[in-house]
Amino acid sequence: MNLPDDDYEVTILSGDMNTASSLSVEAEGRRAADLASAAGSFDQRSFPVRVRDGQLNLAFSGVHPAVNAIEISKIYQFDFGSGRVEPGYSKVTDSTGYQSGRGYGFADPTKVVSVDQGTSDAPRSDFVIVNGTSFDVDLPNGDYKVTLLAGDQTAPNLMDVLAEGLSKVKALSSAAGQYAEASFTVAVIDGQLNLELAGTDPRINALTITKSPNRVQGEIPNVYIAGDSTVMTYSSRYYPQAGWGQKIASYFTDGVKFTNKAIGGRSSKSFVKDGRLDAILTEIRPGDELFIQFGHNDASSVPERHTDPYTTYKQYLSMYVDGARRRHAVPVLITPVGRRSWDEAGRFKNDFPDYYEAMKQVAAEKNVPLLDLNARSIAFYNSVGIEGTKSLFLWLAPGVYPNWPNGVQDNTHFQEAGAVEIARLVSAAIRDSNLPIRPPLSDPESIEPIQGIKEAIPNERLDHEIFKSAADPIRVVRQLGRFSCEG
Repeated sequence: MNLPDDDYEVTILSGDMNTASSLSVEAEGRRAADLASAAGSFDQRSFPVRVRDGQLNLAFSGVHPAVNAIEISKIYQFDFGSGRVEPGYSKVTDSTGYQSGRGYGFADPTKVVSVDQGTSDAPRSDFVIVNGTSFDVDLPNGDYKVTLLAGDQTAPNLMDVLAEGLSKVKALSSAAGQYAEASFTVAVIDGQLNLELAGTDPRINALTITKSPNRVQGEIPNVYIAGDSTVMTYSSRYYPQAGWGQKIASYFTDGVKFTNKAIGGRSSKSFVKDGRLDAILTEIRPGDELFIQFGHNDASSVPERHTDPYTTYKQYLSMYVDGARRRHAVPVLITPVGRRSWDEAGRFKNDFPDYYEAMKQVAAEKNVPLLDLNARSIAFYNSVGIEGTKSLFLWLAPGVYPNWPNGVQDNTHFQEAGAVEIARLVSAAIRDSNLPIRPPLSDPESIEPIQGIKEAIPNERLDHEIFKSAADPIRVVRQLGRFSCEG
């Protein structure tokens, strides 16, 4: 393949559904990788290659040397400072401002100082000191490994490293005459990597950016869930509090996996700022799905959480959608689940009308599947009634549950019964959608709500009356998602 002279990362995927394969790869005349896979499995290897003659040459040998795919990505390498440049690296000084044609540079070079200590070690001799600006690099959207070298021959160095506004390395330090190296992964979803250094006169000597291989589809789809405290998985010390995300898997078979990344107190904004979306995007595979439910905390007055419904809320939701799609995963928007809140007529109401409408706008504008959990949950609450919903939400009497000795009256969060029921509504919405995953039951809503669950099994006794009186006790157990039966 004809390529400009540069350094590249090459990834080979090898395998055959019917036959075992062994594959040896030479790149530019040198042994680069060995791959082996049994029938029906696949192997993948990555290796760096330096092209200096305008052409990349790969040679293959082995027993049934199957080659399925080759990915070639440029390795970006930068040498900072005013001294000698390491071969193969791009020189960056205090005058290297970002230009779109060049594709890299400092956002504000007036806040950068170049230094050269005059030693023979090109990358370590010189560096730049950065105070209050970012180093920006245009990159194709994807996942990258970033490695940086930082230090000074005559002074100590201490700094934090942020990428895409997220903290990636804390307290990277080196004494005078020593150098520290750090690596991290980052998901680029807007076509540009923004790198920031924080500290007192933080120094950087060199930077390498290598694209991670595109992920291949898993054996079964994995549904990642991004959301807040109404969705998250709670540990046993919070029992019986639960989020619907920890109960949804009980409505599906082993043909789909659920990975609940929801966490309490997060909005569409703070979930991103905490790096939690970044963590999902560096894992999610083609064919997976990303469920997105936010709104409760976006309506908060806390600045770290608050978003405006029709501007920043929509912008952040778009980041989730675009990030998933660029990894060939399926984004799914879920309107915020209803709270235990009603109007003067005693009918349950939507506490987040603007966020509800804004999410529906994003779904329409970007052609994203939408599960209207808000409408389904409110309709369900109205069928149960104001008093009956106490058994769904975290309304607990004092002295019943050890984790809540004083009881609690919470109209936002769910106890296990409520989480089970909301998960049932989500599975019904999935059934009615065009999503590729399906609950095994043709009608999840045909499972009637569990009555009297509020007082059920406070001591985790399987001889409780709810089992004795249930027409199908095994189904009750399965819905609870907490117990196993013997005999």
